[in-house]
Amino acid sequence: MKGPFDPGQLTGNRNPLPRFPQLYEAALDEFSEKSFSQASLNDILKRAGMSKGSLYHHFGDKFGLYVALMDMIAKIKSEFFLPRMQGLSPGGDFFHAVKLISREMTAFMFQDRRMYHLASRVLSEEPGLIKRLTACFPGEKNRMFEALAEGAVRSGQIDARFTPEFLRSMLDILFSNLHLLPGSAGTQEVFDQLELALDMIQFGLCGPRRETGETASTPPNDMLSKPKEQNTP
Repeated sequence: MKGPFDPGQLTGNRNPLPRFPQLYEAALDEFSEKSFSQASLNDILKRAGMSKGSLYHHFGDKFGLYVALMDMIAKIKSEFFLPRMQGLSPGGDFFHAVKLISREMTAFMFQDRRMYHLASRVLSEEPGLIKRLTACFPGEKNRMFEALAEGAVRSGQIDARFTPEFLRSMLDILFSNLHLLPGSAGTQEVFDQLELALDMIQFGLCGPRRETGETASTPPNDMLSKPKEQNTP
């Protein structure tokens, strides 16, 4: 990779990483276990059986490899999620939709925990690195989620003070720290705990209000099976 850094040469159809499966595996191993600054390019190259000259030619440097890896993971996530999310409507029940997304997120996490742990590490990276990485993906926005959030605000399900960006950030933090929830040994256990966290976001610590004004000690069991009417204070 010659000349000034150009993320366009490392993303989309021009991403060279799919041609080097061993490098992909080695980079995912290293970057999911360590922060960007602590990750060793020499260890990655050793595991991949690649020379520095070859890596510099195709990726420029460690950051170029990092960008290519993130682009490849984003494509894998899109291929996993988009077919499963096609039926969601911006005018539907927001928290019902979020719980469906959460179930798929949990399934994706257990498909390859390395991608999940890497996403978690990115949130805790240095602001300068995050800014530089974000600049490489200027068009990368979750429009589906924003549409769901905007529809929820319009329908009164969500207080208008909470912007789609704020909601997405809060849920990103939650989804990226699923491993910190108690009882996270298996897929169902993680989802059960995640559902409790989402119930707390929706209803607060007091639980959903009943018509009598009393609070329920447990959330409804049919939240995933059908949309639930939203009560406003």
